[in-house]
Amino acid sequence: MSNEKKNISCEVACSRLIADFAHYVDSKEYESLVALFTEDGSFERRGEVLKGRAAILEAMRARPADVVTRHVCTNIRIDQVASNSAVGTCTLLLFHGSAAQGGGSTESSSAVTIAEYRDTFVATQNGWQIAARIAHVIF
Repeated sequence: MSNEKKNISCEVACSRLIADFAHYVDSKEYESLVALFTEDGSFERRGEVLKGRAAILEAMRARPADVVTRHVCTNIRIDQVASNSAVGTCTLLLFHGSAAQGGGSTESSSAVTIAEYRDTFVATQNGWQIAARIAHVIF
């Protein structure tokens, strides 16, 4: 495979990891979410570093059950820095609200968080995975 095709393949795979993370966190599929990370992967958010899949899973399961979120990722940039590693950034628009009683419409909040994910990706035997993710709140 040519270098250009390898770079495109890397970019597509890593962009998919970003989209899958957003989908899994919003749909509360936390086991699938942690599988996106390497075994020793890290996720830094709000000044706390979660190291390893078990710590990330524990933090995800501690999220309030009645909170509904939508993580909208945009301005995705992926740069392959070696044959088995890449870095990426994306802008995150985070919308959240409270789940309504009885399955009705979600009560939305006007609060929107703008943040940036800074990711390090590695190619593994299982394909590309997230080695490190840092969430940096812009406002």
